[in-house]
Amino acid sequence: MATPSVGWCLDAQFHATKRGRVIQTVRERYLRDDIPCCISSCIPCSSIDSRNRRLALSSHPNNNEYLMPSIRVILSQMDLIEHSTKKNLGFECFKDLIILESVWQAVKKADIGLWHRLRALTTNQDRHFIYFANEYHHECFMPTNVEPGQDTKEAELNRQNKAVVKACQWYNQHLEIIESKQVNPKIVILVQDQQEMELMKALGAPHVTMIESAITRVKNSCPELLDLVSNAVLPLHELGVDTKRNKTLYSQHVNMSDMLTGIKNRRYFQGILRLQDNQREANVIISLPAKVNGEQGKGTRIPIFIDGKKNMNRAIDGDTVAIELLPRKEWTKASDKFIPEEMPSVNSEQKSEPDGLENDSDEEGCEAAVEEPTLPMEQADVVELSQKFDLSSMKPCGRVIGIVKRDSRNFCGSLEPNQSATRSTSFLFIPMDRKIPKIRIKTCQAQTLMDQRLLVSMDSWPADSKYPLGHYVKTLGKINDKETETKVLLLTHDIASDEFSEEVMRCLPPENWKITNENSKGRVDLRHLPIMSIDPPNCKDIDDALHACRLDNGNYQVGVHIADVTHFIPSGNALDNEAVSRGTSTYLVDRRLDMLPSLLTTKLCSLTSIEDHFAFSVLWELRLTEFDVEIVNVEFCKSIIRSCASLSYQEAQIFLDDPSIDDLSSAGTRALDLQKSYAEGDTSSKSAVIGGGIKTLHVIAKHLKKKRMEAGALTLASPEVRFVLDAETQNPLDVQMYALRDTNALVEEFMLLANITVAKKIVRHFPSFSLLRRHPAPSTRQFDVLCSQAKAIGIELHVNSSKQLQQSLDLSAKRAASTNKQKNHLDKLLRIMCTRCMMPARYFSSGEMTPAEFHHYGLAAPIYTHFTSPIRRYADVVVHRLLAAAIGIAPVPADLEDKSKLQDLAEHLNRKHHAAQMAGRASVTLHTILYFAQNPTVTGGVITRVKKNGIGVLLPQFGIEGTILFKEDTKSEMESVLQTVVTFDADRHTLWINEMQESSDQSIERSLQVFDTVDINVFVSTYNTRQRLKMSILPMNSLNAKRSSLPVSDKEQRPMQRRKITSQ
Repeated sequence: MATPSVGWCLDAQFHATKRGRVIQTVRERYLRDDIPCCISSCIPCSSIDSRNRRLALSSHPNNNEYLMPSIRVILSQMDLIEHSTKKNLGFECFKDLIILESVWQAVKKADIGLWHRLRALTTNQDRHFIYFANEYHHECFMPTNVEPGQDTKEAELNRQNKAVVKACQWYNQHLEIIESKQVNPKIVILVQDQQEMELMKALGAPHVTMIESAITRVKNSCPELLDLVSNAVLPLHELGVDTKRNKTLYSQHVNMSDMLTGIKNRRYFQGILRLQDNQREANVIISLPAKVNGEQGKGTRIPIFIDGKKNMNRAIDGDTVAIELLPRKEWTKASDKFIPEEMPSVNSEQKSEPDGLENDSDEEGCEAAVEEPTLPMEQADVVELSQKFDLSSMKPCGRVIGIVKRDSRNFCGSLEPNQSATRSTSFLFIPMDRKIPKIRIKTCQAQTLMDQRLLVSMDSWPADSKYPLGHYVKTLGKINDKETETKVLLLTHDIASDEFSEEVMRCLPPENWKITNENSKGRVDLRHLPIMSIDPPNCKDIDDALHACRLDNGNYQVGVHIADVTHFIPSGNALDNEAVSRGTSTYLVDRRLDMLPSLLTTKLCSLTSIEDHFAFSVLWELRLTEFDVEIVNVEFCKSIIRSCASLSYQEAQIFLDDPSIDDLSSAGTRALDLQKSYAEGDTSSKSAVIGGGIKTLHVIAKHLKKKRMEAGALTLASPEVRFVLDAETQNPLDVQMYALRDTNALVEEFMLLANITVAKKIVRHFPSFSLLRRHPAPSTRQFDVLCSQAKAIGIELHVNSSKQLQQSLDLSAKRAASTNKQKNHLDKLLRIMCTRCMMPARYFSSGEMTPAEFHHYGLAAPIYTHFTSPIRRYADVVVHRLLAAAIGIAPVPADLEDKSKLQDLAEHLNRKHHAAQMAGRASVTLHTILYFAQNPTVTGGVITRVKKNGIGVLLPQFGIEGTILFKEDTKSEMESVLQTVVTFDADRHTLWINEMQESSDQSIERSLQVFDTVDINVFVSTYNTRQRLKMSILPMNSLNAKRSSLPVSDKEQRPMQRRKITSQ
């Protein structure tokens, strides 16, 4: 064989920086003529690749054609291309595809997620997708040629199209040489639409076909292929939209070039659009330059309010948008009404906007659900910045003028029933995410899909379309099926539920791994200590264990021992990367989705009492007095431990309540004797040692908590419930309040102590790249509404500091208990509502903030981190590595020394932590719906908010919250409406409504004030095949309604009945 020729050229490429600058890079590119074509019948190329045999194109392609997709096809039609038709057709519709290097790199640059999917197809032996390095092929390489004045992006796109055509020409010529058949296979460029086909032919492409033509032959046998075609290529009239009657509903977006120039010149501003739970209000945080705000060298971030769909201009939640500020006279105030999740249909005279964009649904009211315990994470920055610049009265407003980058993702939901045209192929898809608008899709499977949960991708949103256009991706399962709905909530919150890959599993130690002298060198042996774990019942992933013992000098040793996960996870391997990607374990009502494989989470790392384990231990020497506890010394070490007992909180509480067991201080020298005998293997002393240790830990924990409270720590609350599940079906049988015991508080105190102690240690050694957790102090303005609500019922809250707030809550609890027995629910409710005013805690890199900003407001701790749960949180894994480096037993991983990378990791972990919390709450809501669908209930609720058109209600027994809306008091509707609004007193947080009497033509005027208890009917309604948890307030005359016992009060508290009036 002849020696292959190698040439080279200078390759110039243009790149855009993060700041928008375009720079040119020039590099040498070596070109070869020995790159194989990967056609199995090509003998010369087979000999070239004989040493490294890759996947090859089959000898008999479909329709005698090898397909070469363009960049647009891969970017737009990946769902269609990767769909397998082998089950329906007996063969793959999209098989034998040639993926060019130029296409490969363009896709990787545009969408890394799509690139990973494309890469997976090139490794699938059934699909025969081959990768051809045309950018390094002597006859296929297309150099960059930018004409004077030509846009660089346009030039690069033109080069890429020419590269595809040139590769297609070479392949067809190559086939003519190697094939001896009468009819040789053809290489056909696969394009998106007619316009791209004409472009490719104009560039000299020998064979071109459109994506829809490629599936024409099989569409009857496999109709779902038509549904998978991206609607970006379909005109509106093919989607059932009457384009003749349609007018332009939205403003045209500014073209990309002008938009980027405007952003650079500060005419426009760039930011990420974040919607509220409704689709009518959004915020974009923009950055103003120093010359605008008067500060030198530092810009200022300001939240801009986007009001209404017209101003959002087809942007959806998560899009990176360009906005322009509206004139000050168009700025707005915060609404004093509840905004319904969906507005009722109205006639044209009643529309709030002439284009009808705001009125596109058929139901009113808001769905009840489990609320976030603190301010939602996506709103935290908006609130913080609004308070910083005193934007509470008037909000700066803007409008979207263009979309810099779409937040490309798939959406879960279902089809809206189409009543007007049973033969139509155009349907509206209703996403489960309330922030996402309905999406118009085209489907030939409507009857099959109508009762199914679907995955749909959004393709485009024309200015003359009320809804965005999209296409069907796949079916997830039957609506209201528990497994399907669980799959939906996991997809919605981007929670990984797939099995761990083979590459990840290969990183694990063998199943029979054991502790040996060799692998435990350098560890401190602590197996003689009475270490125990205290966890929820049936806990499998035990992260932490504790011990307490008496020292010979009269002091006490307390230890917190954390599973040494990092021993099994080297930094940077596939297992570590997967743990980074998942970020945290996710706990649903009926299952747990682990961050790490089960071999680690439930066996090797879990600190069970059946075998020895590796741990990372923090050991304190404490001096305990009657009124205080003092830390004398602290040590950190990698250790070997053996837990003597794996206790549940209830089991530990039994030891704590046992009067026959003394704590170690009361036991005196007997405690030392018991400890010694236990260390020597005397099991008869085990119970006494465990019990004494728990009681001692409890005494110390009370002192630690007292010191925290004196420093200003808060004792807040959130409504938590637990479900009793059927052993077989896992469906909910009962809902119960989560019971907290003294042992819960005991464990919490020592975990807090360990986290604070470790945080101090790592920052002392690595001040610029430690991973910490901060809780920003809320502004007093965040409490304005709550303070006003409390004042309306005679309670004064002082919120200038956490200590003042805690003292106010304690004082109000005492007063409520002594003066009004019927409002003894107020203590917990006020603490829940205070929690709602808080900012969420966040991870951050210490190098990105000043030490004053490290403060954790809720804990009143100057510094804090997460160290105690490495089995289920990756942040703790990072902290373990930093601590190991701080005590000199391991080097610092290189990626942690880069503080900007560490900050990116912190932001990623914040997102994954929030997503896991949201998924957990969604699971609780799902099981609550399943419960109430079978058990409609009348129960006690507490009014938490009062506005002009309704009330917010919390059901403490079930931990759910919702809003109840009332009709406006219109005479024409009086006879058909049960409850209507009369007047609203904002200062007293009181709403007066009229209630129609069921047995007469009279109505009663009734007052509803914040913190009143009311009887609530909780039920499940079905709208557009979606089950929703709803609430309604029982009329005062419904005295015979069956109700469960009110958890909020020992006695029933009825709202005030003022007077009877006659309806007119």
